[in-house]
Amino acid sequence: MKNLTVGFHHCLPLASWTQTGDRRQMDSVRALVEGAGGRVVPFSYYDMPNCDLVHAFGFTHELAGIAVECSRRSLPFVYSPIVSLLQPPWARRLSRKLSALLPFDSSPLMLQRLMDHSRLLTVMSGSERAYLREAFSVVDSRMIEVPLVVSSARDLTARDRFLDRYPFLGQVQFLLMVGRISDRKGQLRLLEAVRALKVALVFCGHPAQYELSYFDAFRAGVAERPDTYYLGPLEDDLIQGAILAASAHALPSINESPGLISLEAAQLGCPVVGGENAVLRDYLGDTAHYCNPQDIDSIRSAVQMAMSQGRFQSGLYPKLEPHSVSLQLAAAYHLALGRTNQ
Repeated sequence: MKNLTVGFHHCLPLASWTQTGDRRQMDSVRALVEGAGGRVVPFSYYDMPNCDLVHAFGFTHELAGIAVECSRRSLPFVYSPIVSLLQPPWARRLSRKLSALLPFDSSPLMLQRLMDHSRLLTVMSGSERAYLREAFSVVDSRMIEVPLVVSSARDLTARDRFLDRYPFLGQVQFLLMVGRISDRKGQLRLLEAVRALKVALVFCGHPAQYELSYFDAFRAGVAERPDTYYLGPLEDDLIQGAILAASAHALPSINESPGLISLEAAQLGCPVVGGENAVLRDYLGDTAHYCNPQDIDSIRSAVQMAMSQGRFQSGLYPKLEPHSVSLQLAAAYHLALGRTNQ
């Protein structure tokens, strides 16, 4: 990637960015490019960059137009879709057929157009590859696996700094949940699942902008249950400190791909509870505890197993380490630069 100039486009405007998993992952990929001697140029649709290739993340209507324009210019367009696997492939296909009857462009058609005009798609795992093949008819030769970047490097002082700020958590074993406060993530379901368990519960994260009533119900639930704490949003170093101090991490989310925080927790040796998510299972295999995120009993059972597991060795997932992912990313860019759309 040395001397390579890469145009970066993300679906979220700068003004609305918070430290979500998508944002942190994009920052990690940017660091890989720059660390290998490349240059990253962020851009919008109205300011197309002078670069060797474009790498885009997520989805907006604007992004579909960028893909078409790159194709017109013969500018390699690499796409990381971060697509939800919750909707069955047949439902994706049906939504496109119905959308074709409308007198205007719609999201299902634009997303397909984006897939069609990408020179190469990076996929997180084999499950996402299979999903894109079935739901969007993307052929295998136009996909390459580039895992998410999750380092096992520890800030040796992070745990102490976290406990210095929250000393009452140094005296108890606690279950941690880091994530935006929203119904999709499932804080209220986790509260209900552990209601009868004798376990301290710690939440961190921003309230979802359009779910303030959910946030109010969440705060009421936290207030009602003993040994339950909402710490608000935390800086990245304190999130790592919280993970290192926790007995387990839970994210009973309905829709994650796969939940970056779950990978970060596992990479640091923290037992993980996650939803029954194919991409998460691709990464963590049997080392995680899976649940039906809409079944309270299932969540409770997974939490009990995770809390009794005990912490394990960090760095068990070498393919997620920055050096390994950097090699995969370089291979993806090399492939994109040497081919035309198929």
